Amino acid sequence: MLIRVFLPVESRASSGVLKIVQNLGFQVVNSEVVDFELPSIAGGSKRLSDFKGKWIWLNFWATWCGPCAVELPTLESIHQEFAGKKLAILGVSIDQGASHLVRKYLVNKKIEFPNLHDISGQISAKYQASSVPSIYLISPDWK
Repeated sequence: MLIRVFLPVESRASSGVLKIVQNLGFQVVNSEVVDFELPSIAGGSKRLSDFKGKWIWLNFWATWCGPCAVELPTLESIHQEFAGKKLAILGVSIDQGASHLVRKYLVNKKIEFPNLHDISGQISAKYQASSVPSIYLISPDWK
């Protein structure tokens, strides 16, 4: 599993947060967050920037990924626990198949947190999400 985090590492105030994040197993990445818009599995589309101002747990995953199947219910629990607070869970399926198959998979697993579909693989390539699951933790100030 690949875990990355975007944080303002030069900020003195972030040193405590940085230490916590590193202790959780995240690798700090000194690069800019890339905004994107993708079709939502629920219909319509969403942008990453729709969640700006919150911590964003961005999770690239696939229906054929065993570790992803184990992880999704935990992410759903986190989503339910932090609903309406400063944490957003956002899934991005990299499945090449039709969105309705991804939707069926999520419904069967009772996953309700927002999920987008990167059918072309362009967004996962921009984020260098070369394996799944790949997790990115983005700070509220877009770092």
